[in-house]
This record gives sequence, structure tokens and C-alpha cells, in this order.
Amino acid sequence: MFKKNNWAILVILALAAFFRFYKFFEFQYFSGDEEFLAATIRHIIWDRSPTLLVGNANLGFGLGPFYHYLLTPFYFIFKFDLINLQAIASCLGIATTYIIYLAGKEIDGKKLGLTAAFIYAASFFIALFDRRLVHLTLNPIMTAMTLFGLIKVVKKDYRYIPLLAVPIGFAFHEDASLLVLAIAIGLTWIVYRLPLKNKYVLFGGLILLVFAAPIIAAEFYYHGAVSGPLLQSLLRPFNQEFSAQAIALYNPLEMINTFARVLLTAPSQFIEQHFCYCQPPMALFTPIGQIIIGLAFVTSWFTRKRPGSIVWIMFLSLIISVYFYNQIFKANFFQHYLMNFFPVLAVILAQAVLVWQKKLPVLTYGLLSIYLIINLVTLQQSAVKYPLIEKINLVKQSTEAIGNDTYSIESSDDGYIHGGGWTELYTLYFRPANKSYHYDFWGWIYAAYSLYPPMPVGNPAKTVSIYRQGETPNLSKELIKSYSFKDIKIDIFQNE
Repeated sequence: MFKKNNWAILVILALAAFFRFYKFFEFQYFSGDEEFLAATIRHIIWDRSPTLLVGNANLGFGLGPFYHYLLTPFYFIFKFDLINLQAIASCLGIATTYIIYLAGKEIDGKKLGLTAAFIYAASFFIALFDRRLVHLTLNPIMTAMTLFGLIKVVKKDYRYIPLLAVPIGFAFHEDASLLVLAIAIGLTWIVYRLPLKNKYVLFGGLILLVFAAPIIAAEFYYHGAVSGPLLQSLLRPFNQEFSAQAIALYNPLEMINTFARVLLTAPSQFIEQHFCYCQPPMALFTPIGQIIIGLAFVTSWFTRKRPGSIVWIMFLSLIISVYFYNQIFKANFFQHYLMNFFPVLAVILAQAVLVWQKKLPVLTYGLLSIYLIINLVTLQQSAVKYPLIEKINLVKQSTEAIGNDTYSIESSDDGYIHGGGWTELYTLYFRPANKSYHYDFWGWIYAAYSLYPPMPVGNPAKTVSIYRQGETPNLSKELIKSYSFKDIKIDIFQNE
């Protein structure tokens, strides 16, 4: 597969693996997103009940099940070992690195491919997102595939047209943010006047039909379960109450800040803040990272050439997607939705680096060396404050005090605790609670999939209270046992 002179890409792939597997247990994060993914696949395996639609609370309508079907064999083989399952995401990150190399090589030679792959492989920020197994996990590799496929098609190698149907299909089965790739494909077809009538377009259409099959089946079997909620969501802007909501246009500076974090992420012992829906930490050495990003975009723009212009078509597609999402759903993109642009960003940065290298070689190589060193230091000095393995240990310890009694789960309102996926952890590793705080938000989904046991007669015998130290829950109840990790505390109370 690799020739002897391909040692450089082998080194880069090894670097990508290091960034994605080093401190493998310490960097694992588990939240409500991971919880819902695991719960849905558990329903498929434990209940032997393949689903046609997977609910999406943010969109208000269901998506297809192929992403969950894709992961189901792994969850079955690993017996829901959530720790080792995270390796899937890390491996996909390494594969994405290699596809970026192939795409850059097709655009402007091996040197561009290697530079883009290096930037992607050595970014702590990108590697951090490549460690999460959630509904966005496929986004980077789908983007890299789309970029590579479009370049080949623009070069009139139409055999790659069916490949482009895959990211479009997964936009309706994994996450709707992948629609940015569908827009990019459509714009590329228009700009380059690509053919619509050939056998490869037909093959691509057949692949899309396969993706559409369960959604069409659900529409008829459940009598409008797809079209009804979809139409209701799309008509939101015309709803008087909804349209009255104040929502600011997406601030382009937030996108630049995210791209700066790709280059220079500050070390942190609470690194999961980058997954938060609130304002994440700024890039290290702000505004140096933002300035470098701006210069790189300007340089790449003025040196663009066919087929390198495809990266700018994809950037335009991202802007269009952000605007319409902002207006239709009255919501803003958070930085984790920009995962589907990271491969393109790596190519844009690489294009700029090669231009700078010709004019200022010493400075350019110096900047690349500093980039690698800073990201290695951040990798070494950072940690997830509430890693999955420690949450599992707390769950295991607390079941001794729970015994065989019925129990309910209460949680702090703190986002990192409330959204910590505790309901599913108790279900997977021991037995489910009879009542959980999480049903307030996910109740309709849990009820639809029968993911929690029948409510007991009367109140549960015990209460599991999960909160941050310093809070004072359930002072009127009898405390049986306490367990803690850092500032997370789990108390077991006996109900009256």
C-alpha cells in the first residue's frame, strides 16, 4: 500500500494516532449526547427492535437510523464497554488525516497533502473532538471524503460521484449539519458544469434511495411521522410566537475564534469546557491565533486555482448553512458543529503555509515547530475534569448502598453534572433507576423506546442525589452513604 518514499505520511499518521490515543482513559467525556446514542443502540440490541427513526430534540423531527445501525455491531461485540468503544472515534480521526493528505495531494501535489495532514493530525483541539463518539463523530471524515470526491470529479474522474452520495445520505441519518456538504456538492456541480446524465450519477441516486428507504417506510408506517414534524419545524419562522423570539445573527468572530483554537488551545484541567454550549475559553495567545487565521484565509484566497477553489465553495456552503440555520431554527451554531469544516480548514492553512514558506522559509518552519510544541504541551498538561472512567467508578461504588431497592435519581442543575449521562450509566452497568431527573427533558424519547422500567407502586425506596460539593440536597432525608470524585458528590438517601 505504501512505498518506501511515503515515510512522511506514515510519520504524520503516527502523530495523529498519538494525539488521539495518548491518555486514552483520561480524555473520555460522557454527556447527554453520548447517553442518548447508547440508549438508542441499547434499545436496538436489548429489545431486538430496529428503529426507523431516531428522535432529535433540537431539530424537532426524527432522522434515519443508519448511523446507529453502523455502530450497533461494535456495541454488541464490546458488550457496551463505553471505555473501549471510544477508540472508534479516534480511529476515524486517523483515517480522516489520511484522506486529507489524499485531497491535498490531488489539489496541488504531495507537499500540500502532507502539510494539510500534519496540521490536522497535530491539532489538540481537533484531536479532542475526534475522541468523542456522538452524533457528530462522522462529520470530519464525511467532509474529507466530500472534498476528495469533488476534486476527483472536477478532474473528470466520474467514478467518484457515487462516493458523494454517502455524506448526503448521512445528513439525514447522523446529523443535519452535514447538509452543508450537500450544498457544497450542488454549488460545485453548478460552478464546474458537471454532467447530470451518466451511469455514476445513477449509482449515486440508488445509494440515496437506500438512505431514504427507512425514512420513507417510517412516513407511511407511522402515518406522517416524518413530513408532519419536518413541516412544522420548517414553518417555525412563520409562527408568530416563535418569530417574535429575539435572536442575533451568528457572529463571524465566533467562527474565527473557533479556528484559532484549532491552532492554539490553552492547557486546562477542565478541557471539556470546549464541548459546552456556553462561551468556551479563548485560544492561547489571543489574538495571535486569530490574526494567523485571517492572514491564512487571505493568502489562500489570492493564490487559489483549480481545483483548489473547491475549498472556498465549501466555505461558502458553511456560511450559507449557518445563516439559514440561524434564521429558520432561531438558533446559533456552536463550535462543535464546525467539526465538518476542520478538514477544509487544514487545507486552507496548508495552502497559506506553502506560500509563506517560499518567501519566509525560516519563519514558516519556526511557526510550524511552535505549533507542534504548543499542541504537545497542551495534550500533556490538559485533562477532562469528569472523565467517563471515574463516573463509572462512582456508579459502581454507589450500587452497594442502593442494594436491590427501587430508587430515583436527582441531579444538580450544573450543566456538567445534570447533562452527565448518569441515567444511562446506571442502566448499562447495573440496573436502571425507576425514576430519573433526565426524563424531564428526554422523557418523550425514553417513553417511545421503552428505555426505562415501569414506575413502581408508590415512591422509590431510595434516592440517588448527584450534585456538586457545596450544594445541600435532601437535608430532610436519612443519608445512607456518600461517594465523591473531585467536586462531584453522590449521596444515597433513604426515603420516608
